[in-house]
Amino acid sequence: MDFSTPILNMLMNSRRSHYDPIDDQEQDIQETVELNPRHTDDDDGPPASILVEGEQRNSLDDNPPIKYTHSQQDTPLPLHQHRPVSRGMSPYQLAMWKWVNVQNLDKFLQDAYSYYLNKGIYCIVLTKALNLATVGFVFLFSTFLFGCIDYSAISHDGSLSDIVIPHCASSFSFITWIWLLAFGIFYIYQVLTFVLSLKPLVDMYRFYTHILRIPNTDVKTISWEEIVSRISHIRQSNPLTAISSVGVSHGPVAKLDVLDVANRIMRQENYLIALFNKDLLNLDLPIRNKLLKKVLSFATSNGLTKTLEWNLSFALLGHVFDEKGQVKAHILQSSSRGRNVQELRKRFAILAFVNALLAPILVIFLLFYSFFRYFEEYHKNPSSIGSRSYTELAQWKFREFNELQHLFQKRLSLSYDDAQKYIVQFPNSEIAIIARFVAFVAGSFAAVFILASVIDPGMLGILCDVISNLSVDMFLHFEITPQRTTVFYIGVFGTILAVARGMIPADNEVNDPERLLRRACAFTHHLPKEWEGQMHSKKVHAEFSRLFELKIAIFLQEILSVLFTPIILYYSLPKSSPAIIDFISQSTVHVDQLGYICSFAHFDFLRHGNKRSTQFGAPKDAQNVKLMSEDGKLEKSVLNFKAANPKWMPNDQAGSIFVNKMSESIMPSKRTMKSPEMGLGEVYEDEREWDNNERRESDQGVLKMFQQFSFSRTRTNNFPRPF
Repeated sequence: MDFSTPILNMLMNSRRSHYDPIDDQEQDIQETVELNPRHTDDDDGPPASILVEGEQRNSLDDNPPIKYTHSQQDTPLPLHQHRPVSRGMSPYQLAMWKWVNVQNLDKFLQDAYSYYLNKGIYCIVLTKALNLATVGFVFLFSTFLFGCIDYSAISHDGSLSDIVIPHCASSFSFITWIWLLAFGIFYIYQVLTFVLSLKPLVDMYRFYTHILRIPNTDVKTISWEEIVSRISHIRQSNPLTAISSVGVSHGPVAKLDVLDVANRIMRQENYLIALFNKDLLNLDLPIRNKLLKKVLSFATSNGLTKTLEWNLSFALLGHVFDEKGQVKAHILQSSSRGRNVQELRKRFAILAFVNALLAPILVIFLLFYSFFRYFEEYHKNPSSIGSRSYTELAQWKFREFNELQHLFQKRLSLSYDDAQKYIVQFPNSEIAIIARFVAFVAGSFAAVFILASVIDPGMLGILCDVISNLSVDMFLHFEITPQRTTVFYIGVFGTILAVARGMIPADNEVNDPERLLRRACAFTHHLPKEWEGQMHSKKVHAEFSRLFELKIAIFLQEILSVLFTPIILYYSLPKSSPAIIDFISQSTVHVDQLGYICSFAHFDFLRHGNKRSTQFGAPKDAQNVKLMSEDGKLEKSVLNFKAANPKWMPNDQAGSIFVNKMSESIMPSKRTMKSPEMGLGEVYEDEREWDNNERRESDQGVLKMFQQFSFSRTRTNNFPRPF
């Protein structure tokens, strides 16, 4: 029995199975609805300099009523009725009413993608509810440990009741009560937010189930490309909606292809990708003392943490975009530049003050949360402490324009194996020698203690009366040192043994760092030209290690970031404010039916192309060198998007020439770039054949494109470099 069914019964008054056929009456009855177009608040049209497609209309009063036909059972409902009469409406009718009355297509598509990314309504509700429970548990349990336990009363022969302080709340200090009150208000707010999010979630469930015909059980396995295809088909069949987003045209049929969907979902993220690509964000600590800077280098080596990323997004995106997700008009006006810069600096300063106030609380919470979460994992598998992950800064640099999160994570996952193997290609021989000795000593002690604990004393009773009188239970509680039993030392030496073994390279490893790094970079799409010819060096290894960092180091940097984030927000990022505002103003274009978007995400080769990035670069250099994408980011983004969406072709001539040139050069047999329904593994991996138990790799596939982009900067011919 599905335990989540009672939840839906409470949330939904009526439910209809995805498999129930639509009534004949529902299929036959048609209605005509007149759209009352809404006016935008901005009476000025987009600047001509940033107009890309068509000219945006600000009023549609002179247009005749648009006829819209769709299937419903009951009396037609006015499009802009604020509250639908749900009584007597089937789930299909209610879902169709919601779709027709979409006011913000960006938000709707973002919610639809979030629904897909988080695996449907049951997983989303469970995740949010258990996240609330986790936060509450960490807070209450840590409060209990700090305020309700008398640690001075702990003894070996005592019990829990002896050390728990009765009515401990009466002894709480004033500061503790302030902390409890603040957390209580925050927690109640989060609970209310969760409750209010259930209704839109149910609406999205109805949309998937009754409009897209995708039951909740299929959300986990269907491809996003198929979902976009169904949404596009519905949009073409039912073109009339109440979309009133700024900059969106209301033609008879507004297009909604895969690139439009990606641009709407990633409208804001594309700007961040461009900012990181151009290195316009100052994330360094403002420290001039070389010694102090070297001491703090570990804390700042990452450059970007989740805490700093959240603050950056909140300050920057909240300043640039309005509540509908559109770029604010004054951001694009040169006359408002000074005011925009000062406002952004002010937002950074306010967030710095708020972070400074919350820093002690956040540090304590993160420490307790991390301890509760990771202690069991590391205790069960100590070697996992050496696992690695890409840093936040690395991920923003690796991500391509219009690359959705699930595709990006799949691409990174394909690089992990080779990246991990590359890291261990550079063992510290001295450390390895010491680790072998430590492992031998720790293993010897652990072996003796474990053997003594598991031997059956009855089997040895005949041979040794002493051993026969020593039970297993007695030995496990035997104190080797004062107040430290055998069990304690088994855990200690076992942990030391696991960590030491992790530092010892395998005897049968074959050193080939260049090959491994090339394969990893083919998936990350990041290979600085300075690395070429130096992939065997310790310098390149150190640079890559800063991108592919130890998880334990990332965790420690996150903790320290809570303390350093206010400094960066107050001193460093405000210095970048003029460059940020200028860049956003210059890299924003208006596209008919989409509104204002990042011109990089529009795949505009004339504005951002880099012909000199490789021999397969853009057909033409950017008109403004300052707007030229770095490291072939634009070209790689186009290839990546084409690989994930093989039916898509660029609308502009330059983009079409570029894609065709790459396809013909890399795949002379005119094979098409394919995107498997079940993932991108086949897109990026070479075709592999097995012969005499040896793997052979071909020179075909999209992987070769990205290798060519990364490794052929100095070549001028039109033939790909062999792998």
